[in-house]
Amino acid sequence: MLYCFSVSYEIFDLARHGVNFEFWPVLLLVGYCLALLYYLRILDSGSGIRLDAFNVFILLLSFLILPGAVLAPSIDDSYIAHYMILLCSYMILGMGIIHERLLPSVAIAKLVAIRLGPILVSLSVLISTICFVLVFFLDGFDRGGAVNTIIQIVLGTDVELGVVNQSRTDYYSTFGVKDVLVNYAGGVVGPFFSLVACVAFFDLKAGRKYSFFGLILVGFLVLYPLLFALGSGSRLTLLKLLLVYGIVFYYRRGFRPFSLRAIRLALTFFLLVIMTTAILQRGMQGETFEENVVLNTQKAIARIFLGKGGSTMSVYDYYPKREPFEYGVPIVEKLVGINLDNKPPIANKMFAYLTGGKLGTAGPNSFGDAYASFGFSGQIIFVFIYGPFLLWLRRVEQKNNLSSPLRRVYWSYVALGFGYVAYSDIASFKSIGLVYIIIIYLIIKGLINITARNKKIELRHEV
Repeated sequence: MLYCFSVSYEIFDLARHGVNFEFWPVLLLVGYCLALLYYLRILDSGSGIRLDAFNVFILLLSFLILPGAVLAPSIDDSYIAHYMILLCSYMILGMGIIHERLLPSVAIAKLVAIRLGPILVSLSVLISTICFVLVFFLDGFDRGGAVNTIIQIVLGTDVELGVVNQSRTDYYSTFGVKDVLVNYAGGVVGPFFSLVACVAFFDLKAGRKYSFFGLILVGFLVLYPLLFALGSGSRLTLLKLLLVYGIVFYYRRGFRPFSLRAIRLALTFFLLVIMTTAILQRGMQGETFEENVVLNTQKAIARIFLGKGGSTMSVYDYYPKREPFEYGVPIVEKLVGINLDNKPPIANKMFAYLTGGKLGTAGPNSFGDAYASFGFSGQIIFVFIYGPFLLWLRRVEQKNNLSSPLRRVYWSYVALGFGYVAYSDIASFKSIGLVYIIIIYLIIKGLINITARNKKIELRHEV
């Protein structure tokens, strides 16, 4: 239904503006949808679909990128770009279908509580509380002024337009060591251990009554990372955290993309996009909060179905007509975080190109990055490297016993970090601190293995 709506809307809009439109990309998109339905059918073993990195990549690509990439108005003779993105999408989806035919996924096992649960809950609550205290005393909860804005809206006070954007700009202009600590305590370590504590708590209480104090504690652990994300003034930070929450939740029961539960979740996310955009006063700004809600509803519809794909399509006009291909520089710069050629990065170039020279950043997704680096051949290379890598991650994950809350949360972060590349750039995993989460996980896993080994040695001595 979403595809039909977006296709019909864009065809009508293009015809209204007298833009030439080809139906072949749309027909190929319909064919892709049928292939996607087939893939989901063979993947669903009855217990739902596991939201691993490959499946997150496929779902984000299919629902957020392809409609916009295929239906965005063509620039000059750029229809070849439409076909290239479709070809790449067909190839990576085909890899998934072949993989499932040759090596079917393991069904999601019924989860059971583990002996280390109480220890894990205590450790996770302790670390998460330390992070909360650190953020609280370093004034990290309302860096962008969004929390104060929400309070004013609830109280019916007039809200000054642009105040959140300005507060966020002022904050980042004085960014220092203290702010780095706040970022990792509130945006990486704190949410990670909060989720571990919550998952471990519900596993331990499976089939039992929940204590009032326990539910209050779990509610606090869930809400304070959300408050930090919202207070940062970043809509994207908040939505990424919600995505992690959703992935962790669906590990227990499996994800059914066309179920009533999934549709309600999608509508909730859509509402959050609108509300957070209006609260943070991003994009189009009306004279009142109510006007912002209406304007951002219209903008969110266009952005979800067309915006990111349209930005990617613009890359095909920008390179090589205005800029030569950069032979890997954009991708390497994203990964290492250093400007290698002493020129503005692709995100700044694209924003200036799309907005007529204004300052800001607006990078395309990973397919656009691959094109900016190596042209059409770069996109094919990207698919043949990244697709098998995601499928390898699937096999590694399936070999792990996900009854451990620590493992379940860890693999949820892995799924978001690598799967989100379908919607964002090649280095999107950096924004959720995945490297640091992997290090933390390996340290804790090592300590648990040492403890278990020592217990075995003690038992042998007793015998």
